[in-house]
Amino acid sequence: MNAETKTQNLQPGDVVAGRFRLTGTVGKGAMGAVFAAEHTETGQKVALKFMIVDDAEGEEFVSRFQQEARVMAQLKSPNTVRI
Repeated sequence: MNAETKTQNLQPGDVVAGRFRLTGTVGKGAMGAVFAAEHTETGQKVALKFMIVDDAEGEEFVSRFQQEARVMAQLKSPNTVRI
């Protein structure tokens, strides 16, 4: 299944994880989708990345994603997003 199929149920206005209200779609691809969102209490604008993980690749995929997040979290620039 592609990102369109897996994420089609998510709509602007939906609240994710009890604290992020979706405000729009940034982009979708074969591996997941990115949504614009806003923290329900602080109003902070964020992007939420939803990844589609095949059960067969699960642990390796999650490990690569966590490594990417660690590297991105170390970047400090006004031209990058905060992780």
